[in-house]
Amino acid sequence: MIEPFISLCMIVKNEEKNLPRCLESVRGMVDEIVVLDTGSDDNTISISEAFGARVFRMPWPGDFAAARNESLKKARGNWVLYLDADEAIDPNGYPDCIRRAASSRSVGAWSVPIRSYKWNSSSYDVTLNIRLFRNLPGLLFENEVHERIEPALARMGSKTGVAPFFIDHFGYRLAPEAMKEKLERNLLLSQKHLKRTPEDPYCLYYVGASLFELDKNSEALKYFQRALASKNIPLFLEAMTCNLMAFVELRENKLDEALLHAQRSTDLAPRQNTAYLISAIALLGKAEFDKAFHLLERSHEFLHLPPDRRSTDLSQEHTIIDDVEFHRLLGICLSEIGRPSVALEHFRQFFALGGMEPGVARRAGVCCVNSGDFASGLKYLKKAECLGVAKSELALPLAFACLKTGDLAGASQYFRGARPRDGDEMSVALAVLEAMAADKAFRPYLGGCIRSREDEFSRAFPERFLRLVSEVRAPESLPQNSMIGGVLN
Repeated sequence: MIEPFISLCMIVKNEEKNLPRCLESVRGMVDEIVVLDTGSDDNTISISEAFGARVFRMPWPGDFAAARNESLKKARGNWVLYLDADEAIDPNGYPDCIRRAASSRSVGAWSVPIRSYKWNSSSYDVTLNIRLFRNLPGLLFENEVHERIEPALARMGSKTGVAPFFIDHFGYRLAPEAMKEKLERNLLLSQKHLKRTPEDPYCLYYVGASLFELDKNSEALKYFQRALASKNIPLFLEAMTCNLMAFVELRENKLDEALLHAQRSTDLAPRQNTAYLISAIALLGKAEFDKAFHLLERSHEFLHLPPDRRSTDLSQEHTIIDDVEFHRLLGICLSEIGRPSVALEHFRQFFALGGMEPGVARRAGVCCVNSGDFASGLKYLKKAECLGVAKSELALPLAFACLKTGDLAGASQYFRGARPRDGDEMSVALAVLEAMAADKAFRPYLGGCIRSREDEFSRAFPERFLRLVSEVRAPESLPQNSMIGGVLN
């Protein structure tokens, strides 16, 4: 036998759609393929054999660990790589990545970054699981679902490294109904295991996670609380449990509670991303935009690192939001803290990546106007109007943008159609009117604009409005029957 001799071990059932992608991804990387079929009635077996696999059969035992252990018995290699049919190896630019890892003399097992892609999205969560390990005598998987080889390797004192390659997982890229069915299956298996070991923190965590994914928030919280009460819960699992509790509170819009759970998580495991990202979203919901921005920026940078360079104390990091949503939220924060030009860069990225939201178009237009790009401001503001934003909400920035681009009639029309809702918007409206009054070319339209707001401005800003009226140098441009005209005269 050559050294190392690598066996790929798989358990499969009716995987004719996924299996070719998986087996093609390891072509030339492993020395044998062991496929344990648990009852396929499609072309799974013939596809496996076409790739040179040694195929074995057994009835589905209702226990993933038992099936994995049966496949291990058939492996002849001194190293084992295990994959599911809905996974594929990404060698990260190194065609010999698996053999290189298995040639290590000091490392006995490799944790592999697994990118789990989501339904109808380009985003993915990242987990770290041991998938490549020395085939030691007596080595067995544990747990009916979410099976783990880690406890057995730990008892044997095996040293673990982080692999230089990735596994892409497509099993969660399912339509909602199919995903629900899969989660319910996993929940039943986890609950079966929990009856035997009711205080197992891992099992409690996974039961809670399945319930959370099934939108059963209150039930999920009960299992998370039981996991946290377990006496032998590892720190990283405690932190991950706190993260999912924070998720539940965030989903229920209990922002302060979400922040408390996230803070506990970062106290337990400072090197992570998930808790900081949850905190950012909660802080944004509380309108604490400056704090939210810094955490969002940190998370965005983390998620743009290659998975093998993401330094984390957790075995699972949740992405929560995709890149499109990141740009939206970063843009909102930046626009709120007075950095319109940088906010605009994120809004442009949002649209370039396929984002489409009326509120973002409105914010992008306002950012353009505040940055002096009035032509682009008009484009975004009119896009917001086409997407359904009420014209009255867009009227003031549209009026100012029209003024600055020379559409004076349009500026007058939009200004008179504005409906300021509070003192801040009234102040902005008066500032727009002041800009109009300073433009001599606008004088033919000024009287109508002043009349449309004079009662409101007189009550809200009497001194400022009176000063504006007194500074208008061309009273003859106002209609003589205007009260304001009389004052100016």
